[in-house]
Amino acid sequence: MGSCSITYWTTSICFLCRFLVGQYVTVHDDVISHVNISNLKEEDGGEYMCTARNSVAQVSHSARINVYGE
Repeated sequence: MGSCSITYWTTSICFLCRFLVGQYVTVHDDVISHVNISNLKEEDGGEYMCTARNSVAQVSHSARINVYGE
């Protein structure tokens, strides 16, 4: 989608104190976004969705994260 896009992550999990969202633009003008969860717990498992939008389009991708305990 190129630069000048807005990227956000959504999930049904509430972990506000333990997550960090970041993004950067590559030399090819691709926007790379990531979410980092500290102290991962079983209840953090679930569906995570990343959505990027700009004046031309909106694109979403989702993935399920499975967390298995001891």
